[in-house]
Amino acid sequence: MGFWLMRPNKNVSKIPSPDDYRISPCRALTSKTAFTLVTLLNLLLSTGLFITLLAKNKIYISMDTSLFDMVPFGWVTFLIGVIHTVIALIAIKTMKPGFAQLLIPITVILVVFCLYDLFGSMSYELFLDSQKALNATNGEWKKQPEPYAEVIIKIRGVIGIIISLSAFLWSFNLLYSFYSYVRDIQLYKEQSSASVANYP
Repeated sequence: MGFWLMRPNKNVSKIPSPDDYRISPCRALTSKTAFTLVTLLNLLLSTGLFITLLAKNKIYISMDTSLFDMVPFGWVTFLIGVIHTVIALIAIKTMKPGFAQLLIPITVILVVFCLYDLFGSMSYELFLDSQKALNATNGEWKKQPEPYAEVIIKIRGVIGIIISLSAFLWSFNLLYSFYSYVRDIQLYKEQSSASVANYP
C-alpha cells in the first residue's frame, strides 16, 4: 500500500504513461519533468529570497538594502515556500501520492500569502505612494503629464497582478497533473497486485 492522505476510488486498467500527463504551454515536457524543473526553480528562488531577507534585515549581511526594498515577500511567505519546496522534492523522489496530496493545501496557503504580500506592496505603491512616484526625478515620468503617469503606474500594477495570477493558476494545473500521474501509478500498482493475489 502507498502513502495516501485520501485514497480515491478510481480504476486504472493500464500502465500510466508519462506522455499522457502534459499541460500547456509546455506540451513538450511531461508533467513530472515540468514539475521537477519548477521545483528546482523554486529552490533557487527560495535561496535568493533568503539572502534578500537577510540583507533587508541586516542579518549577517551589511550592504545597501535599497535594491531589496522592492521585494514584497516576508519571512512567513519564505518559510511556507521552503516547506512547499521540501515536500515537492520528497514527492518527486518517492512518487508517493500522499505527498502530492499534501502539496495541494500547502500550495493554496502559499498562494494566499504571496498574493497578500503582492497586493499589499502593489496597493501601497499604486495608491499611497503614487505622488512620490510622480514626483520622482525620473526623466521618463517628467515627459508625461501627471494624470497619465498615475494611470501608467496603475496599469503596471494591474499587469503585474494578472501575470502573478496566471502563474499561480498554471502552477495549480501543473501540480494537479503531476498528482494525477503519481496517483494513477500507485493505483495501478495496488490494483495489479490485488488482482494477482485474488487470482485462483
